[in-house]
Amino acid sequence: MVADGAVALARPGRAAGLMATPSRGTLRKNWSSFEQNFEKARKLLKKLGYYNADISMRHYADPYDLNLRDGFDEANFRHLKDTGGTLVAAIRKYPALNPASLLIDRMSERISERFDHIWKNKKMQDPMAAVNAPDLRWIRDPARMEEIRRFIDTAQQPFFLNVHMMDTHGERFRPTRRIYSTEEDYPTLWSVDGYDDTIIDFDRRVGEIYDFLNQRNILESTILIISSDHGFNHNALGRLPMMLRLPGQEKTGVIGGNSQRLDIAPTLLDAIGIKPPDWMEGHSML
Repeated sequence: MVADGAVALARPGRAAGLMATPSRGTLRKNWSSFEQNFEKARKLLKKLGYYNADISMRHYADPYDLNLRDGFDEANFRHLKDTGGTLVAAIRKYPALNPASLLIDRMSERISERFDHIWKNKKMQDPMAAVNAPDLRWIRDPARMEEIRRFIDTAQQPFFLNVHMMDTHGERFRPTRRIYSTEEDYPTLWSVDGYDDTIIDFDRRVGEIYDFLNQRNILESTILIISSDHGFNHNALGRLPMMLRLPGQEKTGVIGGNSQRLDIAPTLLDAIGIKPPDWMEGHSML
């Protein structure tokens, strides 16, 4: 398996075929603008009862603007609360006041954390933790593996989990085991041998996820997709990994032809028996 990797897990549950399939009219009932028409696959999954989580990087963009708030239940160790029916939701009806709604949203979140800190002795979250040492350990893959295990053990079912592994990103590579690199390579920026070792680390961690799902007896009801998010500038010249495992899959092999990350969303929907919406780009790989 090749890294700079992302792993997507979707557990449809035992009776995916019995899941209610919304008609096109049902999906469009609440659409009122062009921006809303392009709902992400995770929002469609959430409408079908999935519990969605994302473990990636926080890039400090407003999740509301990215159409993510209603798509994920958890994101980067945080629970995203539905703001429907609140003052924030009311303000968002007026585009000119959207900056104010974001401010109120952040203030209410911090005040809530402050009360929890005072009365429940809970640590307040540092909004810059994702980019400041020593909290950088939380973007390392060992910490992400801990979060993956926690999520799988505690998530409501069925679930969708998107994980972006980070240790294959430079400029300094920190593999947990060294095969090609040496300790002398550690200070070296963009060490090729260090990168090779982190790829092996990624391969090993995918195996750990596979084994963990098997131990929890949910491997055969889980869809696994492995892909990469880099290489677009090389177009068809740079080959990226795209690996798919379906529940109960009996045949394996290499499939010819081209695929792209845009194909992941319609593939997931197709795999659980949901017809991808007409507006969704990409094609099912099934």
